[in-house]
Amino acid sequence: MTDIVSRAETLLSFNPILQRTLKAKRAEMDPVEFSEFVDIIAIGLKVDWPADKLYAMIKTERMATKNNWKLLTKKERKEWSDACREYDALAVLQIREESRS
Repeated sequence: MTDIVSRAETLLSFNPILQRTLKAKRAEMDPVEFSEFVDIIAIGLKVDWPADKLYAMIKTERMATKNNWKLLTKKERKEWSDACREYDALAVLQIREESRS
């Protein structure tokens, strides 16, 4: 498990918001599920998925694409969209904090 956690933290070392969110999600998942989740995130990084989409994927444990969007319930689409907006707000706060330093 430590190897998986280390890999996940290394993958997201460039983005503290994603790194913290994934670390919190780890506590909610069993080790096998978390390992598979990290693999999916790694693929998202390789294909340059935007950070807000990665954040939403971590928060909702769901991958929303233009091809499957219509298959999600209204509640699932709202959760996904809310998570994207939440990431944007966190990113603005982080930029402000960094500019003060």
